[in-house]
Amino acid sequence: MLQKRKADLLIVSTSARALVESAVRAGRVPAAIDAFGDRETRRHSAFCERVPLTAAGGFEPRALEAAFARCLEQFAGSLEGWIAASGWETCTELLHRLSRRLPLIANDPRVFELCARRGALKDRAGRLGLPCVPPPAGGACLSKRDRTNGGAHIKLHARPAPHTLCETYLPGVAISHVFLAARGQIATAGFGTQWHSAHDKARPFAYGGAINRCALAAAARLQIEEWSRRLSADLNLRGLNNADYLWCGGQIYFLELNPRASAGFALYDPDFPGGLLNAHIDSCRAQTPHCAAASLPRAQAVIYAHREFTLARDFDWDGADDRPLARSFAAGEPVCSLSAQCGTAGQTLSSLQASIRSLLER
Repeated sequence: MLQKRKADLLIVSTSARALVESAVRAGRVPAAIDAFGDRETRRHSAFCERVPLTAAGGFEPRALEAAFARCLEQFAGSLEGWIAASGWETCTELLHRLSRRLPLIANDPRVFELCARRGALKDRAGRLGLPCVPPPAGGACLSKRDRTNGGAHIKLHARPAPHTLCETYLPGVAISHVFLAARGQIATAGFGTQWHSAHDKARPFAYGGAINRCALAAAARLQIEEWSRRLSADLNLRGLNNADYLWCGGQIYFLELNPRASAGFALYDPDFPGGLLNAHIDSCRAQTPHCAAASLPRAQAVIYAHREFTLARDFDWDGADDRPLARSFAAGEPVCSLSAQCGTAGQTLSSLQASIRSLLER
């Protein structure tokens, strides 16, 4: 850890590693608060504290507020602001309070609040002309609870569940539109394809990984960009955002808006000479967003514990990111991540699968 250097930017995210590395690449000295405190985040941060997550997948508010206060006590004179990424869907009231203590370099807390209320966001998108998944009319349906973080909290039911947003279950391809927003305009950082993890049948929609490529025609990409631009203008979005869409049977449906850096951040960061985090900061300060064309295909996967286990002290983490300090893991707990980059999408996915097999064999 860079104990003798003064932090100039605080990053708060359930997993801060990719954003921290982008900050360091841009010449910044980050402080970090996240849920894992992995080896890379600790090595690159002047300050790093872990905060536990609630059952809904977001930060435990009291522990987070205390960690935030300790960081301010140590670096208040040097911090220019802070980044709110994932984990805030469950505690948007705290986001309001902390944004008054240190300048927030992100979307307005009211945008986080709207996006945490899934039904309200869907109604807003529908009024803007975005096609949304219809409510169930018999048959399987998805239930999505408000104020939850990540796909692990989306459930498949035989009939609508109470106190949730219920939608018809439609099989298809999950598309991510990653973009920078400023003053009602957007610039696309990339289109990606996501997949779910199969580690837990009770959580069939848990994030499994993504690639910064998708098989969409040019006309479909332009249509998605127009829909995301409408959201940006209506909500006055700023900085980095991620809109999720579903491609099913030739039709594209809007799913949700993540008004912050998403799990696929590292897939797009190398395409920005000054780092994607710096581009986010510039866009938050109303500079016209610009994006470079995507270069090489990149993919990542999250590795979860399929059962309870303990690793040997000399376990070989070769090729892994988000390397944990812990050696013991409960069933269903995230362990680390893996990434791959090759000349084609097919080669990249093959390389990622080979890395997964190698890690699991070890």
